[in-house]
Amino acid sequence: MVSEIGRYKLDLVVMQETRWLGEETRKEDGYTLFYGGCVDKHEFSTGFVMHNKAANSVKGFKAVLKRMPCIVLANKVSDITFINVHALTEDKTDEEKEEFYEQLEQTIESTPTRNIRILL
Repeated sequence: MVSEIGRYKLDLVVMQETRWLGEETRKEDGYTLFYGGCVDKHEFSTGFVMHNKAANSVKGFKAVLKRMPCIVLANKVSDITFINVHALTEDKTDEEKEEFYEQLEQTIESTPTRNIRILL
């Protein structure tokens, strides 16, 4: 995967359905992978792949939920918060969907207002 990202010269890629257990940051071939959320099953984990030159500006990474990691990048004017949202499918219950969107709303609201917020 990282070789394809490098071939296209991408600096930031959002990942979904990675199926990797745990919350981790690891370096691979000039890129840093940030992922997390899977605790006991290999499903729905999400994250980011960043070129190392961009990864140097990372102030924080957190897997809010296995379907919702956030990464904060330092910027001259204002920090940038990326929220990777892998939304629930229609087969989930209304209660599960409501909990998910409540958590998304809490995540957005907990981001400092001076930050640029980007939902992906």
